[in-house]
Amino acid sequence: MGFMEDRMVLHQWVLAEYQDVLLSLPDGAVIIDTVGVIAWVNPAALFISGYTTDELLGERVEKLIPERFQLAHLVHRSAYNDHPWPRPMGTSGELAVQHKQGYEVPVQISLIPWQTQE
Repeated sequence: MGFMEDRMVLHQWVLAEYQDVLLSLPDGAVIIDTVGVIAWVNPAALFISGYTTDELLGERVEKLIPERFQLAHLVHRSAYNDHPWPRPMGTSGELAVQHKQGYEVPVQISLIPWQTQE
């Protein structure tokens, strides 16, 4: 299965299994694949970021990360993929989402590894 097909399978699986729960979360939820491509977002994440679903799906997660954090994020994501486990991200307290309008929105982020049967 190719890269695009993998993303589509993940997206369909999430929608089939967990859509009601994820859509109702009051906090933003973004699901990315192991290479950092956004596979799913909930309405709260869209509100926080100012983007639409169409503007985020298929984009790199770095689109949501302020430029000053992007290089470090690439390194951290690679290390996390080698040994994924549920944990808070950025315990220093300086995490933000880059809003579509250019300003930063402070956020708290938790990482949860999620594997599908596909």
